[in-house]
Amino acid sequence: MAGKEKGYEFAFDEARAILKVRYWGFWDRALGQKFIAEFEQQVQAVSVLQKEWYILANLTQFPPQSAELQRFLTEAMAFAKDHRLKKSARLVESTITQLQFERLSKDTHLQEYAFFTSEQEAIRWLLCE
Repeated sequence: MAGKEKGYEFAFDEARAILKVRYWGFWDRALGQKFIAEFEQQVQAVSVLQKEWYILANLTQFPPQSAELQRFLTEAMAFAKDHRLKKSARLVESTITQLQFERLSKDTHLQEYAFFTSEQEAIRWLLCE
């Protein structure tokens, strides 16, 4: 879903089993609900194709969200974890966004996640065993 002010988009790198998700803007409830539905479809499709897979989340244009939207994001993380997500790399520019996602990751008990400023570094980390 691409909008000028707020939105998200998905791209799947099948060769490397990386689901790329880019987020931007301040979300509202309707967009959060739409995201969850589409995210779950994406994750189910990826988990059918791949035994293990990764997420690369681009959060560079995604400011801290409301408590309500944080619940949607936590739900998405838990769903991915339940569908064989191996590692999650996040691209961030804001310390506040990083802290928010650090807390959400801990709340969902994600085991392997890290934050980066470079997509190449993030992909290298995702693919190293």
